[in-house]
Parts: sequence; structure tokens; C-alpha cells
Amino acid sequence: MEQELIDPKKLIDEHSIEEFNRYSNEYYKRLPAVEIQMGKPFSMPNHTPQLLVRLGLMLEGLRLAPGMKVLDFGAGTCWISKAIWQMGCSVIATDVSEEALRLGQRLFEEYPIPNKPLASWDNRLFDGVRIPTEDEEIDRIICFDAFHHVPNQNQIIQEFFRVLRNGGTIVFNEPIGPHSTTEESQREMSEFNLLENDLNMDELAAQFRKVGFEGPVF
Repeated sequence: MEQELIDPKKLIDEHSIEEFNRYSNEYYKRLPAVEIQMGKPFSMPNHTPQLLVRLGLMLEGLRLAPGMKVLDFGAGTCWISKAIWQMGCSVIATDVSEEALRLGQRLFEEYPIPNKPLASWDNRLFDGVRIPTEDEEIDRIICFDAFHHVPNQNQIIQEFFRVLRNGGTIVFNEPIGPHSTTEESQREMSEFNLLENDLNMDELAAQFRKVGFEGPVF
């Protein structure tokens, strides 16, 4: 008999935000080779070209300048955070996984770079409800393969609007369409209870405009 597909909406109904936070933390604790996650985008040669293309398009959309304060939402092991910091931006990496941010701390402290930017970096644990920054503290928000894991998307979109300064920019790169039914997504939800939502671009754009965003970039 064919196994029934896991429905991400059902997972959201059955689990609390705190539970999803814990599942994410446990996932990072179970990584067999943390260096692969810490070494992105060059640690997985088969994925490197596409990661670089996607990241390049996001950076182009962000229009970064030295001195800006950037929020890396769902930062994981902070490999994007470190790249943005090297560009002279002050970066705040936030994630619901304490273990992921611990690995990110190692990435910043144990793997030096040739130049030391005149900018700050900070890792802040996210409780899944309120982004740990002040109102209008952030110039730019980057979200790379993270928003489709969020169970309370409408609430977090409101948080994005709260923390982003007037005239700021938020850029996403997420899987669009029937993502939850892929083999990898089903495995992640089955083995780790990680949420693999299906995202619809038109619906997302409507949600962002509803809270006050004028032109979301996806």
C-alpha cells in the first residue's frame, strides 16, 4: 500500500511553535558532518553553482552598502551572515535553533577572513514569535530557504514590517509550488518533523501588502 503523504497543514495543527523550534534544534544536533553546512556555498560541489546564482540574485536585489544593518532570518549556520559581514554590513543572524547559531558562532570566530570589516555581527536566538530586534532597527532582511519552514507566516510577516526601517528592503529565495510532496521534503517531515510548507507567490505578495509592504521581492 502506498504511504499517505504528510500534509504540512496537518503538522501545523498538531504541533506548537515551541515544538517546531525544538525539532529544528534537534535537526542541527543530528547533522552528521557540520562542516558541510558551515562550509556553504562551496562544501557541496554539486550544489555550489546554483547556490551562488541564487545568492547573487538576492544580493543584487538587496542593494547593500557598507554600514547597513542586515537581518539574516533563519540564518542556520550563518554562512550567508558571514558573507554579508565581509561586505561591510553589520549583520544580525537569527534562528530558532540554538545549535545552529552555536555553529555560526564557530564559523565567525574559528575561520578568519583576510580582511576585518568595520562592521559588527551578532547571533540572536529567535523564539519563533518575536524577531529579537528593535522597531525599525533593520535596513535589509535576507531570507534564504527559511520562510517555508515557518508555521505562523502571517505573524512573522508583521514582524518583518515592524523591524524594517522605512524604505528598507526584504528579499526572499524560497521553493515555490508543490514543495511539500517532494521526496526530500517528505523525508524531512517524517524523520525530523521539520515543516516543509508549499508557498504561493501571489498569496505571499497579498499577505505582505496587507501589512503595509509596497513591493515585496521574491
